[in-house]
Amino acid sequence: MTTILSVRIDPGLAERAKKASGGNLSAFVRAAIEDKVEAVELANGNPMIVHIKARAGTWDGYISGEELLRKTRL
Repeated sequence: MTTILSVRIDPGLAERAKKASGGNLSAFVRAAIEDKVEAVELANGNPMIVHIKARAGTWDGYISGEELLRKTRL
């Protein structure tokens, strides 16, 4: 079963998407959405990424992910 989704986008972006899709815009958009959803689900399922995101912005200046994990581990 499928659901119809209406989205308004900038005309320039629409033209670029049409060209990039090679003529099958529906499949192109569907694949892009699937890729994005999978990336978000993967990131939300990774404990280290969740840990870093929860503490994002709580430090001043540059800090690597490794340093952040070391400083914020319980």
